[in-house]
Amino acid sequence: MGKRLSRKERRKIVEESLGIGEIPWDKFTSGVYNYCDRWCEKCDPDKKERCFLFYSEEKEETDYNDSNAALNHMGKSFSKTHDLIEKIAEAEGLNLEITKSDEKEFEKFERLTNPSKELLYLSAKEITDSAAKWLLEVPSLDFADYQESYDELFWHHSLVLTKVYRSLFSKKEADVEKEDMKNFSLEDSKNSAWVALRSAKICKNSLELMDRFVRDARIKEMAAKYDELTRLIEETLLS
Repeated sequence: MGKRLSRKERRKIVEESLGIGEIPWDKFTSGVYNYCDRWCEKCDPDKKERCFLFYSEEKEETDYNDSNAALNHMGKSFSKTHDLIEKIAEAEGLNLEITKSDEKEFEKFERLTNPSKELLYLSAKEITDSAAKWLLEVPSLDFADYQESYDELFWHHSLVLTKVYRSLFSKKEADVEKEDMKNFSLEDSKNSAWVALRSAKICKNSLELMDRFVRDARIKEMAAKYDELTRLIEETLLS
């Protein structure tokens, strides 16, 4: 194994891989983009200034209103991340090939950290599926009164499930991680839970506002489920 790269050396490799020029690293808050709703248009300007992900995507000038351009950008992003991991591993003398022993360890780790049977995850999945189906069936938006509420539900409903899963996973991960990684996993779990909680509350509020304009009994049912989900998130992940 070679030497562990310094932060400066790693940052140099990142700059070369991203191809967006010299990066003002000191202005960013580390990992802040992992704990937000990724709705940059509505983000506080000061927070955007401290977000490396916003900075890098702004530099690439991706048009997210064009679905093909967005998908193409996503593909390039995955490719760059893969390339970056390989370059850092090579520089540090790490072997990324997975052995049979590694596979068994990974399978064991996956079993211990998989949250897909947890009550909270199942509840989040149920309401997310219901909201996704309803959003496709809701009457065309002729009223500006609830356009914003519809947009917020559309944006946040899938984020709830994503962040609940991550929070539960990280919480389970803390139970099997080595001591030096436990605190990181627990912090990640808490931060992800706060995002899930905020998005669940936004979904509930959006539905309650739309209930004034759209006659559909499912709206009240979904709002009640989001209300129950916020209670479960608080009790399971934030108590």
